[in-house]
Amino acid sequence: MNVWARYLVWLIGLFLLLFAIYHFERIAHLNAAATFRVMPEFWAETLASFVLGVYLSLLFIKGPSRPNVPLLVCVFLPSTILCFIIPITVGTALPIPLWMTTLDAHGFEPVVSGFSLMIALFHNRR
Repeated sequence: MNVWARYLVWLIGLFLLLFAIYHFERIAHLNAAATFRVMPEFWAETLASFVLGVYLSLLFIKGPSRPNVPLLVCVFLPSTILCFIIPITVGTALPIPLWMTTLDAHGFEPVVSGFSLMIALFHNRR
């Protein structure tokens, strides 16, 4: 496949993914507003950002390779813990440390987590 066509297909897929994420988050928001349960909204935001990070990493993946264990342990594992700790603690009524709520203010951790997972598993290193 031509490089230009590959990037164009990726861009079209990005628009479709953003459209699907918008509707998925909107449904979760309406469900939370109707039932007064905020758990679906927390999980929808986190999972949507994680999927977006996985999709973003497809730009940089050329093919299969050996896993990059240091990247998995030092980047993927801590960012995954940070991004999923808020929905888990809200769902189980555990106390949330205040510093964790400030870390999750921008929703960037799930993107980093999804991106680092795919790069660690499939990126060819030199």
